[in-house]
Amino acid sequence: MNSPNPLRGTSLVILLLAGALSAQTDRSRLLARGLAPAMTPLALGPTTLSLQDPTADEGEATWTSSIAVGIALTAGNTKRRNANAGADVERRLDEHRTSGKFAWDYAEEKEDTDTDYRVDQRHVQGSLKHDYFFAEKEFVFVGAGAENDYDKNISLRYTATMGLGLQLIEEEELSFAVEVGAGQTGTQSSVSGVADTDNLVAQISTDLTWRASEKIKLSNTVVAFPSIEDGNDVFGSSDTKLEFPVTDGGALRTQIQWIVDYDNTPNLGSTGVPNDRVDHRLFLNLVWSF
Repeated sequence: MNSPNPLRGTSLVILLLAGALSAQTDRSRLLARGLAPAMTPLALGPTTLSLQDPTADEGEATWTSSIAVGIALTAGNTKRRNANAGADVERRLDEHRTSGKFAWDYAEEKEDTDTDYRVDQRHVQGSLKHDYFFAEKEFVFVGAGAENDYDKNISLRYTATMGLGLQLIEEEELSFAVEVGAGQTGTQSSVSGVADTDNLVAQISTDLTWRASEKIKLSNTVVAFPSIEDGNDVFGSSDTKLEFPVTDGGALRTQIQWIVDYDNTPNLGSTGVPNDRVDHRLFLNLVWSF
């Protein structure tokens, strides 16, 4: 088995996040300073074409963002060290919504008979998505994501999709949206001799946020990618978060996060036997919102 290169998947994820978010931020700063006019005339012979910023008349953007971190240590017959981190950011205008997510998880353990710690898990994942609301509740979206997973022997898996969405509810206490789309996904295995795969896929997803009270917030995101070419090939995930405030105002919160990953045709392990179809990850995090 070839040793997976964590920088391969990590670099792509970071580039995706940094590129889009930097472009959005720089444009907003220029507009605020008056250095990037909302209406720019472009002369073409006897006529003049106006190139208008599509977000110029939407007012001030609303930003929401958070960072989560968690650490776990286990001692005894098996010593285990685990750390994880995540970040979420969203920029909302009347007709446009841009969001990005990043997650990292690392674990290593050592038996009493071992001299050194060995890597048990290393997972990094990120995604970017943009929604354009052409009506009050209906929108079109385009998104891309990438991940690297040591335990699943995935050197790189990417997805790029677009489609239609319906924002059924968008209130302070409750938000719920459904999306249907299509695109392409590709997987590169870290196991020597396993061929890379590329597939056309459909996308079905739901996104729920519920503020049950001033002290309880529940969110759940489910996404599935069934293959258009092979009906038996489908993968997806469910990400559930339950949060409780630590400080007044809720800027600092504790979070219980439960992630379920599913792959009906899992990658081959180093022994040639397919990995499990279902993976569970449970984290206790400290979250800072700003």
